[in-house]
Amino acid sequence: MATFLAKIRIHPGQETQFETTARQMYSATLAEAGCLRYEYWRGAEPRTYYCLEPFDDYLGFMKHQASLH
Repeated sequence: MATFLAKIRIHPGQETQFETTARQMYSATLAEAGCLRYEYWRGAEPRTYYCLEPFDDYLGFMKHQASLH
């Protein structure tokens, strides 16, 4: 298994655009073979988000990294 956890800080005023993009990426990523789950959530700090993506294996993660989304 390969798991990716990211802490993302958004520029002021870009929260709505980020959340729209994150929803699009959510659907596309969950459709990938090997993606076990995909979560985004807002952090306690302003303009901060987290992303969690576990994959079956490292190869699945690398395929995701090379995807168009």
